[in-house]
Amino acid sequence: MLTHRRSSAKASSLSTILMTPISTKKTKKNRFNYGGGAAALKWDDHPAIMAVGVVDGTSEAIFQTLMSLGPLRSEWDFCFYKGSVVEHLDGHTDIVHKQLYSDWLPWGMKRRDLLLRRYWRREDDGTYVILYHSVVHKKCSPQKSYVRASFKSGGYVISPVTEGKHSVVKHMLAIDWKFWKSYLRTSAVRSVTIRMLERVAGCIKVKRMA
Repeated sequence: MLTHRRSSAKASSLSTILMTPISTKKTKKNRFNYGGGAAALKWDDHPAIMAVGVVDGTSEAIFQTLMSLGPLRSEWDFCFYKGSVVEHLDGHTDIVHKQLYSDWLPWGMKRRDLLLRRYWRREDDGTYVILYHSVVHKKCSPQKSYVRASFKSGGYVISPVTEGKHSVVKHMLAIDWKFWKSYLRTSAVRSVTIRMLERVAGCIKVKRMA
């Protein structure tokens, strides 16, 4: 039986989780090379950070878990309140809207939501890639009760290992959380992004219990 872990998932409790700052060098170029393992990213003051974990489960099962926007997602994703597909663009691309809880955010920080273009594919070796970036859509305007964060780039890479019985999950994020006080941005952006990356730990716990 799965248990609710929205407020208790901690990456530090799992030795398989590594938090890695990908780049903080100021540059105008954006690049994330999933295939070659190279990553060089910077969007102003919004550093890209990556978490890596090993999950007991097939890459396909983990891919389906990460793609889900239903209520069961909150059993491993403590950030997630609810979500929906705004528009299907093609067989590998859609627009999704995610509303986030506020109790994991710094005190006094208003609830955030994300409107994302989501793309996915499966490689020949069984690796799944899910990519996101923020968009604007006429069917999903910003709401008064939420501040719309800007997802600069990121996503998941789920690679099978040990003959497909386990998977390495890489989760990368670069987000502008839209803090209104400039002096909070440098430290707060990094801490909130790292907190969100701890969802990988929650996913590992859920998959091990399944």
